[in-house]
Amino acid sequence: MAIQKLKDLLVKYEKYLSPGAMLLGFVVDSLTLTRADVWLDNLILLSYLLLAGISILLLNAHAAGRVQRISRLIVLLPLAMQFAFGGLFSGFVVLYSRSASLAASWPFIAIMAALLIGNEYFRNRYRRLAFQIGIYFLAIFSYLTFAVPVVLNTIGQLIFLLSGLLSLLVIYFIVRAINAFAPEQIQPFKRTILSAVLIVFAGFNFLYFANIIPPIPLALKDMFVAHQVEHLDSGDFLVTYEKPKWYHFFKDFNPTYHRFGNEPIFVFSAIYAPTDLRTDIIHEWQFFDEKNSHWVTASRLQYAIFGGRQQGFRGFSFKSNVQPGKWRVTVQTKSGQILGRIKFKVIQSSLPTEVITEPK
Repeated sequence: MAIQKLKDLLVKYEKYLSPGAMLLGFVVDSLTLTRADVWLDNLILLSYLLLAGISILLLNAHAAGRVQRISRLIVLLPLAMQFAFGGLFSGFVVLYSRSASLAASWPFIAIMAALLIGNEYFRNRYRRLAFQIGIYFLAIFSYLTFAVPVVLNTIGQLIFLLSGLLSLLVIYFIVRAINAFAPEQIQPFKRTILSAVLIVFAGFNFLYFANIIPPIPLALKDMFVAHQVEHLDSGDFLVTYEKPKWYHFFKDFNPTYHRFGNEPIFVFSAIYAPTDLRTDIIHEWQFFDEKNSHWVTASRLQYAIFGGRQQGFRGFSFKSNVQPGKWRVTVQTKSGQILGRIKFKVIQSSLPTEVITEPK
């Protein structure tokens, strides 16, 4: 009787519960999920993956005439699956966006956000096995893309390819498990399931090699254009920069750089990486060619970073031969994934400008 009342309440208030749960889940994930290498964050995401996998297995086993003992609860399984996928894509939006340069990675973030928002409208599609498998494979791939680098303490194209192969292996065993309990559900849709997995796999690889997927678990914590950066014996950095004007909203430095004489221009960055992770970072300096209206690469300066510092591993590059005009410096991985970018305008000044010096 209690179960039937619960079912009636779910049916009656479903149109309110589902979007409300999605919104609540996103708020909770925004407050609780912090970094890709925190064990609690991974435990939460893994619990969502487990819940979605169990729901898919039981739903299809029941549709094939098995596990009839759960008939009273079968109405809850699509909701449980929807809740799990909503939690997963909510978590991915939070974690990936913290590692993203939106200028370069917005298509991927938009896809994750669309899956989160569209989760409300997938209710009927969650009863189709091929759709279940396709969405589940996307969730597995999205998770392993940052979980594998954390475990192996390195990033790069080979690590991404390994993540893809592991994702294929996991979904293979999931399909095998469903086939063992409910072959009637698998056999008629083999080609459709295979197509769904291959489309997701190909799409994810395209986004990665087009440098659209953020380089999670790395995250840019800070970035300045400066007049001087000094690395002290204590390990701290002293950064000298122009204070932003009151109208430079959301800027930590003045985007107009007043260059005195032939002084070099510095770019300081702090990048978070998980403990023990080591990789190389590139500062790509570009100036804007006004005549041809395009950005021209002036130099690519590389240095190694080491993970573990909460505020990010600090490093800098500098350039002496800088002409007046528009400049930008992009912080990226060796494979070209963009962590962040700053733009500034260089103006030649006849007098030293007012600056401030702070430890970073």
